[in-house]
Amino acid sequence: MNIPQFVLLLLALGSASNLSAQAPTSLHDASSPIQRPGPEFGNELKTGALKVGCTMDVTIAGEHVFAIGQGELRVLSNARGGKPVLIGKLAGLGNTRQIAVSRGHAFITSREDGMFIVDVGDPSQPKLVHHYDTAELATAIAVSGDVAAVGNRFAGIELLDVSQPASPKHLATLRCGEVQSLVFHGTWLYAGTWSEKAVAVIDARNPWKPLLVKTVPLDGKGDGLDVFGNLLAVATGHHARGKGYPKPGDAAFGSGHGIEFFDIADPADPKRLSGVKFPPFYRLGMDMWGVVLAGGHAFVNDTHNGFFVVDVRDPMKPRSVGWTQLPLVSKDPSPVAGLAVANGRVFLAGGFDDLHLVDTRLPDAEPQLSDKGLQVPEKPAEAPAHGLPSYLVDGSIRSVVPWKDDLLLVAAGSAGWHLVRQKDQGFERVAAHPTRGFARDVAFHGDRICVAESLGGLSLWQKQPSGETQRIGAYEVPGKSIHQVVLADEGRLAFLAVGPNVLHIIKIAADGQTALVMPPVTNTGLFYRDPISPLSADGRRVLVQWHVTGLHEFLIENGTVKRSGWIFPHAMDTECGATPNRDGWLATSRRGFFPLAEGETRSPDQIGLLKPNHRSFPGKPSISGQTLFITDPFLGDVIAFDHTDAANPKLTAELHLSGHPGRVAVHRGKALIPAGREGLLMWSLTQ
Repeated sequence: MNIPQFVLLLLALGSASNLSAQAPTSLHDASSPIQRPGPEFGNELKTGALKVGCTMDVTIAGEHVFAIGQGELRVLSNARGGKPVLIGKLAGLGNTRQIAVSRGHAFITSREDGMFIVDVGDPSQPKLVHHYDTAELATAIAVSGDVAAVGNRFAGIELLDVSQPASPKHLATLRCGEVQSLVFHGTWLYAGTWSEKAVAVIDARNPWKPLLVKTVPLDGKGDGLDVFGNLLAVATGHHARGKGYPKPGDAAFGSGHGIEFFDIADPADPKRLSGVKFPPFYRLGMDMWGVVLAGGHAFVNDTHNGFFVVDVRDPMKPRSVGWTQLPLVSKDPSPVAGLAVANGRVFLAGGFDDLHLVDTRLPDAEPQLSDKGLQVPEKPAEAPAHGLPSYLVDGSIRSVVPWKDDLLLVAAGSAGWHLVRQKDQGFERVAAHPTRGFARDVAFHGDRICVAESLGGLSLWQKQPSGETQRIGAYEVPGKSIHQVVLADEGRLAFLAVGPNVLHIIKIAADGQTALVMPPVTNTGLFYRDPISPLSADGRRVLVQWHVTGLHEFLIENGTVKRSGWIFPHAMDTECGATPNRDGWLATSRRGFFPLAEGETRSPDQIGLLKPNHRSFPGKPSISGQTLFITDPFLGDVIAFDHTDAANPKLTAELHLSGHPGRVAVHRGKALIPAGREGLLMWSLTQ
């Protein structure tokens, strides 16, 4: 593995459970041996497993413990004393990551599966009341009064009105880095950002217009945060700040693990007070760090390193007074993925084994609760800045495909898939089809339509002689989302992006029956938005992007699929991708875009990066005629280039959207932009 790939491997796999929590990763760095904290970290504490299964996060509300893992919510009694007993459970919650409980409802982020809102007013009978289609990989969650903040990794923080939990409303998106965790403090919101090694300070008093006020540097990748009074604690991990990227053996390697404390008497301007470093026990894949402040102590989870108790009664001189590691699972301690504290009892989420209970014998350790919370003012009357004709739905428009004549197929998230007529100056709804999950992508061949419905699977639809379109079949992967579909071989084959990072290739028979044509394929790295390229110009090739290990080519021959053997072996930036370009491909990166010939293995820098106007233009590319479009689903940029001279593209137009645009489609001389919560937009480049 070369160094650039190694760097991006850490970025990709080292952020809040990029791999499944149901089994340990086999990815290890042999130069970082297992370490057990010594007496300098205080006394070793005893743990007891509660036998509920692998757990990703845990919180406490009232007398109950709410734990998530393996797609389930588990509710236990006796949070503050006595033996906790499992009293309630709810399954079907996807790739669970973080949980917050507020006003009798549990808010559960589930990465590629969005966010679930569960009524826990009766803890023994949790009931799903809403499934929200988040912008990207829903990771962080914090709730204050009527406002929920959802951190979507690179795609920003979504603020939602949850005054009616069964029908949350999108308020705004704020982009502030790679968000992993969030905490409210009055009208302020703090975000732990991973790649940036920072805390983002956000003024949230008007949730329609949150403002990024400041970023505060950390000596490690930022994740969990908590506030007690005027003390802000931030848990960090992986590598310490320094020049370049540390290699095994460097002083900074693994030395980002720790906890940092800030004075927030002025909430807009945190002042660093002190910090404590934990052992530099470095692992890939399952790595997240969290903190709870209670009773003059900071309770910290540091993944495989374990759990630490830090005395912060004098925040200028913090000291570690206790620790524990969870049992070994496949050579390493099970990672502590989250924790909750009540009455000195600490519940530890064991990512690879179980929920554990630790009695710290600190009975005054109780988190600070606030009765105050944010309220949502009336929506300001504003026209969208872009001024483009739009098609709006009560959902997030993910993709658009021209179908027949002036008709478009639109994947509209929680609003299902729509048949829309494109008119000269706008759009007209023809039909709306509800789906079992979020409609995140749509494709067709002839009168057969395929819809990627996230947890609802892949649905198959057929236009009937009557003119109506009916559902005729489905392909489902239990517990896993299908979030992209690319058809090949005249609609007989479908390439599917499934779950966090698995490719399924299926055969679709004339009667709608489906079957795998080869075993599911996975590689190192995640699937971000639209990891599967469009078909090559000859219709025989597809590139699939696992962003850590690069682009992998699949070859279609006589109704079968095989790996061609060509891999472009360079890590791809998460928001980028490839599209057919004449006889080859065009690929994008954060450093520029570049032509990619069949069989190419040189790095993008060696191939030659194109930077029109001395800018790099990352995003998802698409080419129509002589026009190249690049859309950045994270930052909201849509760029158009004259691509007549491929070696010298010229920027011709650009848009900057608040939504999360997908690949552009061109129909009837207009560029169609699926722009998430901003709807489907029509862009005329001649205006």
